[in-house]
Amino acid sequence: MSDNKQFLVVMFANDNHLSNVKTLQSILKQQYENVFLLVCNDATNNFQAERLLYNFWENKSEGIQQIFLAENHAPMGVCATLKEKLACTDAEYVMVVHSGECLNEPETLEECAAAMEQNADAAALATHADVWFTDMSEIDETLTYDDDTPRYLRDCMFVYRYQALKKALENEEQGTFLWETAIASITRQGGRVAKGQFSACKLTKASIEDEKNDVPQALGNERMLNIARKLQENKDADTVQYKVKAHQQAAPEVRKKQKIKNWLYKQSRFRSLLIYGILALLMIICAVLFLALVPGMGKVLGAVFAFAAVCAVLWCLGLAAFNLYFRKHPERLR
Repeated sequence: MSDNKQFLVVMFANDNHLSNVKTLQSILKQQYENVFLLVCNDATNNFQAERLLYNFWENKSEGIQQIFLAENHAPMGVCATLKEKLACTDAEYVMVVHSGECLNEPETLEECAAAMEQNADAAALATHADVWFTDMSEIDETLTYDDDTPRYLRDCMFVYRYQALKKALENEEQGTFLWETAIASITRQGGRVAKGQFSACKLTKASIEDEKNDVPQALGNERMLNIARKLQENKDADTVQYKVKAHQQAAPEVRKKQKIKNWLYKQSRFRSLLIYGILALLMIICAVLFLALVPGMGKVLGAVFAFAAVCAVLWCLGLAAFNLYFRKHPERLR
């Protein structure tokens, strides 16, 4: 133990409910007595929040002090998300775990904290990660960190001192994984990365494959807020404090703008554009028929349909431009 200093574990969930549950349970079983858990949903397409809810208190150790919930309304990535969310607690140590990665043993956080105490001058600790075959029959390889450029490593292998990580992310928001950015920044600033001779996490070969995280079909969902509400209502959750760090807590004018942008984005999807395009085509046909075949009042109706058709075409073009812009700049939807 390391005098029970705060240990922040950040879990990035995804669309795979089974992977989410396995990762979450490996965290909740930790014997370290001062753990703060931050669960992040980086705008995944089909995050099954209600199914995950049950596991928040199932098999939870007494060491979990707080659970923070964070949801991004557009994909931000690990670095940008942490840069924004690290303020949820002033912990001593920070570890990032992605869905599909599991902490090896209930004593893993204790072992990591002890290694950090033994290396008091180190800004970060690099451990090992066991990569199992997909059927979990045996270990295929063990990932280790060295000073050479590695083929691939995983975020769950690294533990950071809170202040060192915060400083490393001050001017950095890039990188598929946190370690790619943070470790490079720490070493560039003269910080030391200690090496622990043990495996902190395990994962399967399937977890190595990078997941594509597109702009979701429906932005602005409130699944994480639903989790918070249900947790607060549940009588078994009295021993743990829950806080919500979500976009819906912004000022009313910010929420109003967010709703407008989300509504426009939904209207600009292909199916909606197809419907608007068909309506515009029908209006054009009606305008031509009235103008060409119906004398007198037909000319007036034809002019009305022609005006409506022009408006519909302009609306479609505007939505198409909106869709293209926000697909290239999804962060603008936040």
